[in-house]
Amino acid sequence: MENGDESVKEASDFVGMRLAAATLKTCATTIAYPHEVVRTRLHEEGTKYRSFFRTLSLLVQEEGCGSLYRGLTTHLVRQIPNTVIMMAPYELVVYLLNG
Repeated sequence: MENGDESVKEASDFVGMRLAAATLKTCATTIAYPHEVVRTRLHEEGTKYRSFFRTLSLLVQEEGCGSLYRGLTTHLVRQIPNTVIMMAPYELVVYLLNG
């Protein structure tokens, strides 16, 4: 961007955007994952789980804090590539439209 032409993008810009997307998705998923676990427990039929906060407290009491992140690695392995793959066409279209 030495010439002042901000519309010119290099391959390293796209790689940087993908890395940023992967990092942000990892952070967001890690923060929101306990909600997914509680929501999944609430969907089970015939269980003792009735409300969000009651389910959250029961999970922590009975199974420990680690139970809120059970399955997180598998979830990240599925979500991060999806996010990175979705960002590539988006950035390409934005680049071509601004072209």
